[in-house]
Amino acid sequence: MSAKDMFKKLNYFQSSAPNEDELTYNLETNDIENYRYISFNLIFKYIEMDDWTNNFQLSVAELQAINQQVKELRWYE
Repeated sequence: MSAKDMFKKLNYFQSSAPNEDELTYNLETNDIENYRYISFNLIFKYIEMDDWTNNFQLSVAELQAINQQVKELRWYE
């Protein structure tokens, strides 16, 4: 399963355009104050995460999706 599919299964959607320097997934929510995102900087190869609590915690499924995305980006090489 692709990272995009894994994030979609977790109710995230890709909010970045294909040609941007970042690949960003946002959690689908109707409450604008309860935001959550995971972003991959494609130039400097780092991951930024944030949510409305300022106490970001990952589920195992989110970690697996992140690892899959890192694998697809070939950041391990």
